[in-house]
Amino acid sequence: MRLYLAGHNHRLGQAISKSWGAAEIRARIAARGGDPCPEADCAPVRFRADLCHARRLVERFNRRFGG
Repeated sequence: MRLYLAGHNHRLGQAISKSWGAAEIRARIAARGGDPCPEADCAPVRFRADLCHARRLVERFNRRFGG
């Protein structure tokens, strides 16, 4: 799983969302019985008002945990 900047909401700020790899999607389909991305998992993870802070957060997460 990796994070990416998904866009901007005028009230909440920058939207940060999840991006799943191909192997993770296959595993999720097998575990859930067909639905790879339920609505709760596809929604933005969080919002940040400051673009620089949002970019730093995404980059740091992807360096530490992203594949």
